[in-house]
Amino acid sequence: MCNIDKVPFIKSSVFIIHGKRDEIVPFYHGEELYLGLQPQYRYSPYWVDEAGHNNIEVMVQRRHKGAFFDRLREFVAYLEKHPNGKEDLAIDESLIDGIAGPCCSKRADSPLGDDDLKAMLPAPPNSGEDSSRA
Repeated sequence: MCNIDKVPFIKSSVFIIHGKRDEIVPFYHGEELYLGLQPQYRYSPYWVDEAGHNNIEVMVQRRHKGAFFDRLREFVAYLEKHPNGKEDLAIDESLIDGIAGPCCSKRADSPLGDDDLKAMLPAPPNSGEDSSRA
């Protein structure tokens, strides 16, 4: 059984970190793992533009000293506040546009079709509710 087959059954928040220049595990694998999670267990992923497979923390440290471990600490703090996930957890729009680029792009060799990707996206959060993260 592959990871993509297992993620729908995970019952805790997951923080996916993936280098966008990974030549060992294609970047779209990280995207699909994120989309395969139940929405309440999706923590905002960390897509690192200039990183490959084995150099994520080094590439982040070059741009912003301490940022890699800051993100890990933020996730641990989030887990303390939301030990069972968060029902209204939605995709962080800043990860779709801007710095991180599109998070839901489909690659030609992706096993998922466009309709599969759309079906996995969470519904927008209810208006008036705070959807910010730690």
